[in-house]
Amino acid sequence: MPNHTSDQHPWFIESRSSRDNPKRDWYLWREPRVDGTEPNNWMSEFGGSAWAYDAVTRQYYYHAFLAQQPDLNWRNPEVRRAIYDAMRFWLAKGVDGFRVDVIWHLIKDDQFRDNPPNQHFRAGRPPHEAL
Repeated sequence: MPNHTSDQHPWFIESRSSRDNPKRDWYLWREPRVDGTEPNNWMSEFGGSAWAYDAVTRQYYYHAFLAQQPDLNWRNPEVRRAIYDAMRFWLAKGVDGFRVDVIWHLIKDDQFRDNPPNQHFRAGRPPHEAL
């Protein structure tokens, strides 16, 4: 939290249930490219594509980390309200704060353009750094 949920979370299960579900826009869903491949070249922090295909709705969802950790759509005000409510809940319980070590993953390019190659990439570095 607050970048993603589990793929077992009720919000994602609802989002995944159909393309017209009200929670569909709580996550980042995109059409495949014309050739059926991922919507763009974005890579997971753990290597490989950051997109997972959902055969039921025939779209891809974005995950910056594991496919079991779909990213939330922070451009959706309902998502922001829900996360703020969850944070307020835990603050009222007495937590001192939250660890947010992937803050740069909250907002993605709204046009979902391919990432450019990293001209300074060195062999041996994590694969996602190649972009």
